[in-house]
Amino acid sequence: MVPLPEEDQICPVCGTQMVLIGEEYVRRELEFIPATCKVIEYYSQSYGCPSCKEGPGDTKKPVIVKSQVPPALLGKGPASASAAAWTMYQKYANGLPLYRQEKDWKQYGVQISRTTLANWIIYCSKNYFQPMYDYFHRELLKRSFAMADETRVQVLKEEGRRAQTQSFMWLFRSGEDGLAEIILYGYSPTRSGSHAKEFLEGYSGYLETDGYQGYNSLPGIRRCSSVGHISADTLSTLFQKGS
Repeated sequence: MVPLPEEDQICPVCGTQMVLIGEEYVRRELEFIPATCKVIEYYSQSYGCPSCKEGPGDTKKPVIVKSQVPPALLGKGPASASAAAWTMYQKYANGLPLYRQEKDWKQYGVQISRTTLANWIIYCSKNYFQPMYDYFHRELLKRSFAMADETRVQVLKEEGRRAQTQSFMWLFRSGEDGLAEIILYGYSPTRSGSHAKEFLEGYSGYLETDGYQGYNSLPGIRRCSSVGHISADTLSTLFQKGS
């Protein structure tokens, strides 16, 4: 609201104090509020029993109980859940390299090296994301219909391999069966069908893929070609017939 200055609220004709009789929408603006960093310090508190300390209690030793501080996200470093999540979002969603994020943190007043940022990502992926990935992997193998595909990806620094060597990123996802979608990625240095075989071990439903021959040797799996989309209704009919 933009009020009328007090000196202008006097009637220019008779000098009477005017009153508000309405408001009118004019425009809308988008305001940007830059991100800020703050340091949170945790202290535990100790409580002691005064009776036991003086002796009249049931024990001759002082009784001391400490409050429980929330566990750290990783080790003894300064990483909070929000800081680690922001680092991963910037790198993988916005494509911002860690060396540039290192400069951003410095502008916020925090000295964090790109090595430390990388360690945050590695630790969180192994200790927090991997259990979730494994869970959804098990759930995907229970479905009746799945899809798979692989695409080339370049890894710049991989031990024992040239940067020009092609690696592969595999995509496995659930079908349109009315249940929650499950989409999982898996990396392999080659296009060998052994990766698909290992990932889909235990799966026995329909698998929709392209023409790549690496999927042909998967035991217990009924393969469907992705040439000509197979609708959910058609698959439902196949499942009912037990084909």
